[in-house]
Amino acid sequence: MHINIFEKDIESISVRHHRFNKKNEERQHLKTTNNNWMYHAGKEEFAWPSNLQFLGLSGNSFNNEVFSSLSGIRHLKFLYIRRNQLKGSLDISGLSSSNLEILDFSQNDITNFVVNQDWPGLKMLKELSISYNEFKGPLQPYFANFSSLRKLDLSNNNFTGNIGSSLASLTSLEYLAFDGNQFEVPISFTPFFNHSNLKFIYGNGNKVILDSHSSMKKWVPKFQLQVLSLSSTTESHSLPIPSFLHYQYNLTYLDITGCKLEGEFPKWLLENNTKMTYLVLKNCSFTQFQLPSYPHLHLAEMNVSDNAISGQITRYTISSFFPNLENLDMSENAINGSIPREFGRMTLLQKLDLSNNHLSGQIPHELSNMSSLQTLDLSNNHLSGEVPHELSNMSSLQTLDLSNNHLNIGSLPNVQERANLTSKRRTDTYVASILAYMSEIDLSHNKLKGNIPSELGNLTRIHSLNLSHNFLTGKIPTTFSKLHQTESLDLSFNKLSGEIPTQLSELTFLSSFNVSYNNLSGAIERKEQFLTFEESCFIGNPLLCGPPLARSCNPAPDVLPNDSDIGSWVDMLVFCVTFAVSYTSFLLVTAAALYINPYWRQLSFYYAELVSLNCFYFIKDSLCKLCKIGNA
Repeated sequence: MHINIFEKDIESISVRHHRFNKKNEERQHLKTTNNNWMYHAGKEEFAWPSNLQFLGLSGNSFNNEVFSSLSGIRHLKFLYIRRNQLKGSLDISGLSSSNLEILDFSQNDITNFVVNQDWPGLKMLKELSISYNEFKGPLQPYFANFSSLRKLDLSNNNFTGNIGSSLASLTSLEYLAFDGNQFEVPISFTPFFNHSNLKFIYGNGNKVILDSHSSMKKWVPKFQLQVLSLSSTTESHSLPIPSFLHYQYNLTYLDITGCKLEGEFPKWLLENNTKMTYLVLKNCSFTQFQLPSYPHLHLAEMNVSDNAISGQITRYTISSFFPNLENLDMSENAINGSIPREFGRMTLLQKLDLSNNHLSGQIPHELSNMSSLQTLDLSNNHLSGEVPHELSNMSSLQTLDLSNNHLNIGSLPNVQERANLTSKRRTDTYVASILAYMSEIDLSHNKLKGNIPSELGNLTRIHSLNLSHNFLTGKIPTTFSKLHQTESLDLSFNKLSGEIPTQLSELTFLSSFNVSYNNLSGAIERKEQFLTFEESCFIGNPLLCGPPLARSCNPAPDVLPNDSDIGSWVDMLVFCVTFAVSYTSFLLVTAAALYINPYWRQLSFYYAELVSLNCFYFIKDSLCKLCKIGNA
């Protein structure tokens, strides 16, 4: 979010619609060639009025040649030529007006400027914007000649090198934007030592480096910033907090995400800057969270997520120190203990994110007093117990995430007045009047039981419903056919039975549908939206058939006898192979045992000889008896 305090809203001359007086029709005419406006006056090139002070050419198809026609405008102060077809190296030496104050080349394909050595015609320039072009490499030396420049926008190019050393001479700067480049930003900020007018810095998406000045003693800057937006990356594991921040008292917006600053939460930033409204310290290396010494009345958003903050929140009275807070994000830390009951006093809070911590215990019913809350994320914690029924009064709640906790509400009752819902690590009870306000519900990975309430079909504004990985039984409610705005419906990994309601194929917004691993049966309706769903959306239901599953709903009857014969032959083959393998294994095991143990081997030989002799004499005696009987 850039604060543009300089841009003009009125263009004195617009060439989007070219209208010429009838008196000039014989001498002047408008010609288009290759989608570029070309001006001619007889055989001579078109000349702009010499007294022009404001010229707006934005949103056309001018190419680089347009600058040859600007050399005669001696009094020009403001030139806007955004969104045209300026490409490559741009020769702007024709801009010789000493009065030019604002120059905007943004949203073209410029790679470089071709200028005179000292660029004398632009020394009075106050604002320059070359954002969204194709500039590469370090800033060129001619930028150092803009000694009167108050606003410079270099954002969204491919600049590299140290931003501080390149702009050290531009001491008149008030507004500096260099988002979306590859600059290296010294953490000490000492190259801006003499920038006494600097108020706005937007440098997101660059790299913060540990420079040689960081070991110097604290220095007192001459500037007082209002905005510092420096969400960047760094190759260092931790960096010292810039000393110049200790002397800032006018900050209203501070974002130093990803800078890996070490130490405890800098509460002095809030104490020194009483007008601060936006504070983002995400993905730093701060440990212990600390409150300021006195209430902060202006802070509306605070994000301290993805740090190393530990301990309990219960010992902090956040509601008293931040009475006007609207957005609080403390996710992805190591916070433990229970959720503070005093959160219920934060009646202006619209978003609360405590996900991915180590919170335990039950969800306090006092949260139902947060009348403005729209998003509540308590997912990926260790919360347990039932969700307080009082939460059903939260009419403003739109997104609820309670997944991956240990919540258990027993069952989802099939009643008109209320429905118990569990979303990402949390279970809540909602009355029918509340259901219409929900837009996302994730109740996955909990212990929900019973039937799915048909009242969920009244969630006509919902975009996503996730009830997966629970113990839900019964049929899929036919009332789900009223979820016309739903884009994602996940009922997988439950114990649902019956057929998939054919009415669900009428949900034209449905792009993600999953009923896998249930006990569903019958044929899959293959029309409308259901034609886009793959086999993975239905697998794990033994009695479900039809495309996209390979299981046919109408097997051919003449196949059955052949299949029966083949099955018998396969059974016999399996029996023979199994017997042979088992018998061979028995012999091998027996032989191995006799080889290893001599006593068993001797004993086995003895019994083998005994059995053999008994069998021999038994057969011999039997044959003799038979011979005697035959002779008789």
